Amino acid sequence: LQGLGRYEEAVQCYERALEIDPQLADAMRRSGVALLGSGKYKEAEAALRRASEAEPEHAGAWANLGDSLQFQHRYDDALRAYERGLQVNPDLPELLNNIGAAYRGKGDLKTAQRYFEGAFEVSPSLSSARINVANTRYSLGFIDEAIERHREILKLDPGSMSAARQILMILLYQPGLSPDALFEEHRDFARRYAYRGPPAPA
Repeated sequence: LQGLGRYEEAVQCYERALEIDPQLADAMRRSGVALLGSGKYKEAEAALRRASEAEPEHAGAWANLGDSLQFQHRYDDALRAYERGLQVNPDLPELLNNIGAAYRGKGDLKTAQRYFEGAFEVSPSLSSARINVANTRYSLGFIDEAIERHREILKLDPGSMSAARQILMILLYQPGLSPDALFEEHRDFARRYAYRGPPAPA
């Protein structure tokens, strides 16, 4: 149910499981994640606090709790939860990536960059870390490097609309870029992602 986006139904299933076994930490955590998906961040926080207290050696529970706090823009609280997760698993790339996002939310881009790079080093296949590194380089003023990093993402994942869109957005505000060059970038984007309609009838 949760994988289908039916979060409320998923929460109800987890609640029934907790009625049978109130100490079932996995159900607490999964309920919290489902509540996150439905945008109920305070309720998610409560469920995930119970999960992390019930199973303090589960790095994912602390990561999920940090996410619930970050969605509420409580970045310092989120960082404390993420740090607890790092004590359990210091090389969990999703945790490093999310810590970077929290520092970015606080406006500390240099520290954010360090954590995004750390997540990428641990897991080069983590696409969100790659994109975060590129976006942060742009925010720090390294325009050409940001474009090149996004192009590297597209080489590895030609279907990454996020990377292609970021290239376009950066180029739109680049002084000195010729209209012809910008047109070619837009045409390349259209070739990659344009909707071609349903298949023709046989």
